[in-house]
Order: sequence, then structure tokens, then C-alpha cells
Amino acid sequence: MVAIGDKVSFLNDKLDGIVRAIVSDTIAKVEITDGFMVDALIKELVVTEKFISDNKTEAQTIEKTPQAKTELFTVKRNTIEFIASPAETHKVLTGGVSYFLSNATPFTLLYSLSVSEHSAIKTISLGILEPGAQKLLCSQSRESMFDWNHFSIQLLITGDKQLHRPITKDLPAILPDLNPTTDNNNAQTFSKYILLSDFNFIEPVNLDELKDKFELPVTNKKVFESPLSALKSKTKIKQPGSVLLNSKEVDLHIEELTSDFSHLDNSEMLNIQLAAIRKEMDAAILNNFKSIVFIHGIGNGKLKQEMLAELTNYSGIIIKSGSYEKYGTGATEVLF
Repeated sequence: MVAIGDKVSFLNDKLDGIVRAIVSDTIAKVEITDGFMVDALIKELVVTEKFISDNKTEAQTIEKTPQAKTELFTVKRNTIEFIASPAETHKVLTGGVSYFLSNATPFTLLYSLSVSEHSAIKTISLGILEPGAQKLLCSQSRESMFDWNHFSIQLLITGDKQLHRPITKDLPAILPDLNPTTDNNNAQTFSKYILLSDFNFIEPVNLDELKDKFELPVTNKKVFESPLSALKSKTKIKQPGSVLLNSKEVDLHIEELTSDFSHLDNSEMLNIQLAAIRKEMDAAILNNFKSIVFIHGIGNGKLKQEMLAELTNYSGIIIKSGSYEKYGTGATEVLF
């Protein structure tokens, strides 16, 4: 068993060093011969000389070297993020992967991380993450991840006087980012960040736009218009996101939700779309809407599938297909 102070060699590299810290059951911090500190998978280390506690010279060396701590990641305030980082800084392309959970919120998280493996669900890590903390969930060699289909992350948010709905996310088996934005060769640079929840988002209310949406059409003809005809004229509005009396139509196509999406991968776009669904559902409940129509399109059906799963978190609603004449099979209507 590898211990702090042991001299080791790397199984798959011509490197030697001294173990300076044990980060987890699978990761150790090793000071290699050129003085650099690197992360290494414990199973890939071979002990060449055990540290002997009564060796005063060696003991003094280790005592002077502070135990390395897991490097903290820079994340946006009031967010919860899932991070994939190289387990070995000198093996970004081929080395193992460490997965972290970052809680930059004032809430306490109860979390669970599972993977789908051979059509079975395997729990990798579960526990409690305090406010403002980051935690290593697991470290895996790339070979052990070949049979992983996707991650499932479940979060319960506690710690204030508000009710927060559970968060469930299905993500692909994420690897570190090979296109870093900086030239620094460290774990943070190559880390892949996946936003799970953002508590900073507050959509400003545009009063003029809101007024336009509720106003009835104005015509130049000086003729009497009955309330019924006015209602029919009102319901002909087809603008995405428009409010139709006490109902709403929301277009979930990514270009309607954000103008900067060229750099996003499929999972990041899906997270934005699901966040929009939650925001619109909460607003509809708060404002006593009778219905809301989500336009998701046809595509490969992934967005519709994830949307239906998200809607199971809401009680007292009826879910049905949107009007075929108006949307084809590309919309779902929620009745409150």
C-alpha cells in the first residue's frame, strides 16, 4: 500500500518521485525528481523504497513539506457545477479523470452520482456537500469508463426557508476539455465545467414588451368589435413566448433562448432548455396560468423526453400533445 513518504516509480512512465499526500482512495500527490508536484493513480505507482519513520533526515524533509490539498476550481458564484478534470496533469489525453462537485451557493446539498453501465445503474458517490465547498466524487481510469453510457446526478437543496425542487441531470460520460482557453498547463485549465444550477438568473421585466403582449390589436376601422371577436383576434398571435390571456407559448429552440450558443455542446444546450422549462413552469404557477405550450420541435426526441421527465416534478398538471394543426408533432401543452 502506498503511503506518504514512499519513494515510487510510475508503472507506465519513466518517472520517479516521493508520495507527498494521499488525496483519495485512488489519487496520490507525487513530487517527481524535477521538483514538480503531479497527481497520480495509486494503482499505477510501484513502491521502490518504503518510508521509515525513524529515518530523521527523511522525516524532517516530509515534515517541512505541507500536505498538498485538492486544488480548488474557479466557478461562478451561486452556481452548482459538475467538473471533469485530468487526474494526472502530465497525462491530459490518456490519463485518468477526476470528477468534482462544486457548491458555490449558500445551500447544503445532498448529492448522488450514478452511472449507467451495461444497462444497470451503479452508484459511484453520495453524500453531503456544505455551502461554498468542492468535493472529489471519484477518479477513474479511461479503461474503466469504456462501458459507461452516461452519468445521473441527483441533488436535494436545503438550508433556507424556500422549497427547492430536486435536481436530476443525465449527462454523457464527460472527459476533460482538450481546448483550454489559457496556456497554463494545469488541471484547472483542461477541466470541463457543466452547469447544474444557476441561482443568479433573474429575468428583467420589460414593461413595454409586456404591455404590447396584453394589448388587443388596434385597427383604423371605426367599427364595433365585439368582445368575442376581440378574443379571437387576440389568440392569433404566434410569437414565441407570447402570452395569450392566461396561457403562454414558449419556443425551446436554442437560438430562441440564447444568442451565443455556437460554443455549447449538446448537454450544455439541453441544460439551458431545461432551465427555461423550469423558469416558465414556476412563473406560470405563480401567475395562475391555465396552460403553457412548449415548442420543442421533432429532432431526435431527446429534448421532449427530458422535458417530460422534468414535468414529473410538478403535481396537479395535465400533459398532452399541442395542437397538431398549429405545431404538428413538435409541441407539448401543459394544463394547470
